[in-house]
Amino acid sequence: VVVPKSQIKVHERKDEASMVDLGPARFPIFIRISDYAKFYEENKHNKQHRSLIHYLGWQLPLSPYTYPVLNQCFRKYLSQGKAVVIIDGMDEVTNHRTDINREIEKFMNLWIDERGDPDDLET
Repeated sequence: VVVPKSQIKVHERKDEASMVDLGPARFPIFIRISDYAKFYEENKHNKQHRSLIHYLGWQLPLSPYTYPVLNQCFRKYLSQGKAVVIIDGMDEVTNHRTDINREIEKFMNLWIDERGDPDDLET
C-alpha cells in the first residue's frame, strides 16, 4: 500500500509529491471481545475449543457450515502474516475478564508473534 506522504503527516506539506510505502495490504479481522466473552462462557467446559483462534469464524452471522472454511481462512492469513487483528470492546467485558485477557495474550503470542501452530493449522 503506497500513499502520498501528505495523507499520513497532514502537517508536513513541504513534499506533497513524495509517497510512503505502508507495506503489503492486510486482511482485516475484527473481533468484538464482548461477543467472544459470551462464546468463552458457553464453551467454558471445553478448554480446547474456547480459545480465541477457535472463535474466529463464529463471530460472523453466517451458516454454521461456513465456520470451518472461515476459520481455516483466518488461520492461513494469520500464519502468513497477512492479517491485521482489531480487538474492540474490552471495556464491555465484565465476566471472566482475567481469563479473556489471558486468552488474548495467548492468541497474540502464538498467532501474531509465532505465526501459528503448524500442528494446529489443519483443525
